[in-house]
Amino acid sequence: MLNSKNNKIPKGWKVLIENADYLIDQEGNIYNSQTFQKLKPWVHDKSKTNHYLKLDLYNRHKNKNEKFYVHRLIMNNLIQEIPEGMLVDHINGLKFDNRVENLHLLSAQENANLWYSTQCKFQKTLQHQIPTLEEQKKYIKKVVESKTKFNQNTSKIQNIPNHLQGLIDINDLEVEEYEI
Repeated sequence: MLNSKNNKIPKGWKVLIENADYLIDQEGNIYNSQTFQKLKPWVHDKSKTNHYLKLDLYNRHKNKNEKFYVHRLIMNNLIQEIPEGMLVDHINGLKFDNRVENLHLLSAQENANLWYSTQCKFQKTLQHQIPTLEEQKKYIKKVVESKTKFNQNTSKIQNIPNHLQGLIDINDLEVEEYEI
């Protein structure tokens, strides 16, 4: 347990560039500089596209909380300053994996090219493994079933990754029919 009475910053820790009331350790954990309490990152559950870990840091000069992305705090404080126009990318595609070795900088164009070339790096897969063809078929079957359930056209399903479109015929997936 850290002792906040002596107010000494533990070795290897830094004061956050973004807010001097907080500290960051070498593993990317953020702490209150007065109490040495570790802050818990959160994810906005209602967002369907943005599952990055965030922190609320209180800015006493503005008398309000400010939201920060954890991966950007780690890049800016432990790796290098983020140049204007550059994005912090998760190498393995997992937005919650904020290890220093998993973060690097990309331009917006590089990031877009990478996204399109890897079809979002199969972010639905958690174990750093490429899904098998059977797992991918199951995922596509769920997409087709959900569209069928709500009487949506299944002839143009946009969620199928490009590299699978020729391998899987949606008519062979034995999809349950739904009536509304």
